[in-house]
Amino acid sequence: MTYGQSYSISQISSFPTKFGYNFAGLYTQPFGRGEKIADETGKIVGRNTFTTDNATVYVRWVAQEYNINYALQADGGSTNGKFDSGSIAPNKASFDSEFFVSNPVRAGYTFVGWNLSGLLDSITHYYTDSTEHSFTSIGGRYVQESNLNENIIVNAQIFKNLHALDGNTVTLTAIWSRNSYDINYYYLPYNFNAATDISSVGVVGKRTEHLSISAEYDRRFVAPIGAYKEGETGIYVPQELVFVGWMFLDYIPESNVDLAGLTFGLTFNEGEEILFDFFKDEAGFREGEIYAYALYKPVEITIIYKVADSDLNKNDLSHYVEYKRVITSLGEEITFVQDIDDVYGFMISENNYTSGQLTGGIGNNTSVTTFKYNDTTYTALAGETVPWGYPGSNAFNPRNPVYYVYAVYSSTN
Repeated sequence: MTYGQSYSISQISSFPTKFGYNFAGLYTQPFGRGEKIADETGKIVGRNTFTTDNATVYVRWVAQEYNINYALQADGGSTNGKFDSGSIAPNKASFDSEFFVSNPVRAGYTFVGWNLSGLLDSITHYYTDSTEHSFTSIGGRYVQESNLNENIIVNAQIFKNLHALDGNTVTLTAIWSRNSYDINYYYLPYNFNAATDISSVGVVGKRTEHLSISAEYDRRFVAPIGAYKEGETGIYVPQELVFVGWMFLDYIPESNVDLAGLTFGLTFNEGEEILFDFFKDEAGFREGEIYAYALYKPVEITIIYKVADSDLNKNDLSHYVEYKRVITSLGEEITFVQDIDDVYGFMISENNYTSGQLTGGIGNNTSVTTFKYNDTTYTALAGETVPWGYPGSNAFNPRNPVYYVYAVYSSTN
């Protein structure tokens, strides 16, 4: 061999190959020590002297490197997986060498393990949890032999020989499970008494019962609705109140605190679909129970007075027009108007009638839906002051409490 000249591998020696390694030169001593005789291209670079015709030279091998890609949020969701500060997550690995990967973290989720893909099928791979495991891959994935579509989840931190060739990439895909949380809904019980407790309907600790459900992070759930009538599904709401929604908190307020005065919390309407991705702090999701408090307000009733549009059309409902609109609450006293000429009294109904004659009934002489006062069917007299009584449970709809009050004129009596 002449210094400075290039020779083919066959001219230099009977040069061997080694799987997973690159030729890195010839040396006079093992492991790349001593004098370098040839570089990685086979070019003679050393002015070596040999004392015999036959000399031993040593090949230096360098393990090939493959790339490592981490997919930390392959399932979507509202939060990102990440490696905490100080975690170990190498981007390259060498053949025949172990590498260590820290478990990632994700707010609202628990790390289950890794799916492995991009593997080299022709070699044996290794991972270590409590013990070392060896396996082979099919189609670049670690799958069940009986089901090639079922990826195996590996919950390990030490890996070796996922690939062997320079520049190829293996992917570790993080698998997560959503955390579950209990939600306690606090609401008014069936024996709620408006006469004594109406002022405390929005106060924590006042005559509340509760139900619990379990929800998963990043999964939608539906807030319970109010049940106003028999046969409805949901939490019971007394007729005196309107259920307006829920205030969600991640703590229990002190007793007798007015919910309206709280500054933290999210409010949702009844029956609203809610994505469970709130209550986050710098460290991620606030784990533990969630407390939902029902928000109520007293029933507000719209009373619409309807009167005849002329003297010629008295008691003809096809000629009745709106005269006055009054907003009141159940339990309040009201005085029926008396500034309408010739008015004798009023019939009260949930229905907005637009035809028929008012002759002691509505249309076809059917009975008017009336309120009950002192347990008797009641028709108000002009100028009379009465408590706004409660209708029967089948007649009253607090979600749409509008009542029509039709003037009855003296000419019909």
